[in-house]
Amino acid sequence: MKIPTALLITAKIGFLVIVLGLLIGHGSQTGPIVNDTGMDEPCARFRTANIPYVCIDEEDTQGDIAQLNGVTTYNGDIIVENTSLTSLEFLSNISAINGSLIVAENSALTTISSVAALTQVNSLVVDNNPSLVDLVGLGGITAVPGQVVIKNNVSLSSLAEFSIGSAASSVTISGNTSLQDLAALANLQNVTVSLGIGGNNLNSISELSSVISVGNLGIGEPNITSLSGLSALETIDGRLTIAKCDSLTDLSGMPVLTTYSDLTIQANPMLTSLAGLPIVPADLASLSLINNGSLVDISALSTLNTLSGIAQIHLNPAISSLAPLANVQSVGSLSIRSNALLTELGLSALQRVDNTFVIQDNQMLCQQDAQDLLDQVLAAGGVGAIGNTTQGITISGNQQVCNP
Repeated sequence: MKIPTALLITAKIGFLVIVLGLLIGHGSQTGPIVNDTGMDEPCARFRTANIPYVCIDEEDTQGDIAQLNGVTTYNGDIIVENTSLTSLEFLSNISAINGSLIVAENSALTTISSVAALTQVNSLVVDNNPSLVDLVGLGGITAVPGQVVIKNNVSLSSLAEFSIGSAASSVTISGNTSLQDLAALANLQNVTVSLGIGGNNLNSISELSSVISVGNLGIGEPNITSLSGLSALETIDGRLTIAKCDSLTDLSGMPVLTTYSDLTIQANPMLTSLAGLPIVPADLASLSLINNGSLVDISALSTLNTLSGIAQIHLNPAISSLAPLANVQSVGSLSIRSNALLTELGLSALQRVDNTFVIQDNQMLCQQDAQDLLDQVLAAGGVGAIGNTTQGITISGNQQVCNP
């Protein structure tokens, strides 16, 4: 049987997929925005709401800037995209932006120090400005209640110059490969939608020590050796993702909480154990253990009973047993693939798989053991919407000849 197309997707992760569906970007637009002159607006991709905006781009840059002459408070979005500007001096008189300040893809921009009069902004996006070395001009800002995105600014080394305050709707700090601190997040307590930190040059996430609640949480820092900066966290309303943490050997430092709905542990090459993982709820929407090269101990999953969505266990070459999943009774979709040392399935309580059932290319797993698990499920609740059906079932590529 052929594995369903959706299950052939590679297990490699880019942290920004976050996350999981985790990391919040700055929206998209189905068609171009048309400005007052009737021309297609290059800033269209940053427009997420039908509110006033000024687009400052590479075409007639000074003409765009002239729209802000004499303005001290702007009730809308100011977007500076793909210009040759070296500073934002034209914003020096603006004290409040009742919308978003978006600064993106300005290759020559080295500083935004000239925005020092700015004390109020609803959302902030600083995206892919390769020469930008600091955010000194944001020093007057003490709160950003909306969206904060600071990503792919490869020369940016610090966020010490400003604060996003105690609450924001979403925060994404990622791909700033020189960034060594999260100082702007030191007072952060509540993030309603998503908090994503990944791909920076951090040695710790200690500045997150005030965070109490988040919607989704994604951590993907290659240098950190502990998650202890999250010790105050009490609530995760959605997905918990730990991905591309190259130096983590376990998950110590996480608090005791049982509120998250989805769990993804992916592409952590040194992770040997899930020890320290917040207590896994009895019911999860999804579980993904993918491409963790050293992971052996998954005993932290023993509290799990039900997975309403997909359970993916792929490309974990050191896992030999799934016995900690012995209490799982039902799964939306089951996919166990390419785990080189897996010899024991251990899903002794499994009675129902609602969609696809795939056990494939586990070279040490006895093919008969996979078939026995399928027979167990078919005899109880069945597979798929119809029940006892072969549609969506794949058992292949496992060890054909097993020792008695």
